[in-house]
Amino acid sequence: MELTGNKPLTAAVCAGLLLAAVAAPAGEAAAPKLEVLADVPFAPGNITVAADGTVVISTHPSFAADVTGLKVAPDHTVSPFPHPEDGAKLQRVLSVRNDDAGHVWMLSGTPGPAKKDLYVVDLKSGAIVRTIAIDAPGSFL
Repeated sequence: MELTGNKPLTAAVCAGLLLAAVAAPAGEAAAPKLEVLADVPFAPGNITVAADGTVVISTHPSFAADVTGLKVAPDHTVSPFPHPEDGAKLQRVLSVRNDDAGHVWMLSGTPGPAKKDLYVVDLKSGAIVRTIAIDAPGSFL
């Protein structure tokens, strides 16, 4: 998969740090073990880790990228996320969170009077399953 952006960064290190921070049982002093999940050619924005180990990384809105985000499957397969047709609808994704129903919630919008939307995306297919319009002019959510 070829993606372009301003400069390559390893977003997976951020995900690895997140995973390593919660990997050691309470009371055990284990050295963190970092694992590179994927090298991405854009500045990462936010990261969420699903129960099955799938990692979704949004692109940072201040840097150019050809995709809204990436999905890194447990087998380290990397694919655009959401599906490219649906990803074109999102602008400046500032937050990604997953839920127990197999969805990723992505907050999209620009600061100021422009519209903001909360997109619910199916983790497996990358398709948008719901859009919630947010009326919050002049706000930074």
